[in-house]
Amino acid sequence: IPVEADIAEAPDVAALVARYHAQADPQLDRPITVLRVALDGRDIVVRLEPALVGRFVAEVMRGRVGADVALLNGGAIRGNRVVPPGPLSRRDVVTMLPFGNTVALLEMDGGTLRAVLERSVEALPQPSGRFLQTAGLDYVLDADAPISRRHGPPLGE
Repeated sequence: IPVEADIAEAPDVAALVARYHAQADPQLDRPITVLRVALDGRDIVVRLEPALVGRFVAEVMRGRVGADVALLNGGAIRGNRVVPPGPLSRRDVVTMLPFGNTVALLEMDGGTLRAVLERSVEALPQPSGRFLQTAGLDYVLDADAPISRRHGPPLGE
């Protein structure tokens, strides 16, 4: 059965959806913090380069579990938009992070971490959801280097 715009709305379903919206909207629209700068969550940014929104989310993850480093795949950040400075609502967060993911705390050595970072940039210069946004870690990236040699040592090493 084709699903097209000219299909008539089912009044009972529309009423149910309206009731849920009436319950959820006040909670979703409530501000949870105020942004001093914009968070660029466009796919072309978070899947291609370190982004402030990726660092922000990764820092929250890192703080929540007490990790030294946090890694977040750029494909987890959705919404494909720039969130402007000002109030950040729950709706903004749910739009940006729509999946019910679980944050896991792992222990790994530096060689494994470097391999994970290398894997995250194999698709460059094409954007990829596996591109990792990081917190607690700064590194040098050479996108022109051969695959498996694109990351230099973490800064400060």
